[in-house]
Amino acid sequence: MTSRTVLIVDDDYGVREVVSMAVEDMGYTPITAENGKDALIRLASYKPDLIVSDIKMPILDGYGLYHRIQQHPDYRHIPFVVLTSFASQVIHANNVHPVAILPKPFDMGVFIEVIEQVLEND
Repeated sequence: MTSRTVLIVDDDYGVREVVSMAVEDMGYTPITAENGKDALIRLASYKPDLIVSDIKMPILDGYGLYHRIQQHPDYRHIPFVVLTSFASQVIHANNVHPVAILPKPFDMGVFIEVIEQVLEND
C-alpha cells in the first residue's frame, strides 16, 4: 500500500517543518511549498491526498490557491485544511470552504486528530 501524501503550504519555514514532522510521524509523506504558486507546481508532480495551507502568504495566498484548486478537475476533490491565524468568518467570507480550520498557534493533538479523521474518511 502506498503512503498517503500531505501537501503543506506555509510561508513560515518553522511551521512547514513542525507540520512535516507531525505528518511523517503519523506515517504519511509530507510535501512542502512556501506559497500557493509553489503548491500549484507541486500539484503538477504529486497527487496529494490532503492539502494543509496557510491563508496569508506572498505571491499566491491561500485564498487564491483554494480557488485555483477548485477550478481544476484533477485537484478539486483533494480535501483542503486551513491552518491560519485568521478567523473562520474571514475564511468563509472569501468563499473558501475547507474541511477544517485550525487556528494558529495550533494544538498538535488537535492537528493530528483532524488530519487522521480527514484521511480516514477520504
